[in-house]
Amino acid sequence: MPHGSLLYVLHGDQRPDRVVLDWPARMRIAVGVVRGMAYLHEKLGIPAMRLVSMDGADFDAIHSCRRGRLTSLAV
Repeated sequence: MPHGSLLYVLHGDQRPDRVVLDWPARMRIAVGVVRGMAYLHEKLGIPAMRLVSMDGADFDAIHSCRRGRLTSLAV
């Protein structure tokens, strides 16, 4: 992904000139991820608890055009 993972965008880039996401951008990303999870749960019948992993191994939320996306979903 051109911008890297959401984890990297939020915490991994420690350069002084890095772009910090403002709260409205963070909310757009969160809403995008929730919508993706709702789609997988409601339309595809994947149990919601299966979508969430404590260590993030089941999916990666990435930052793309300041929107949340789900990638690398292991179902």
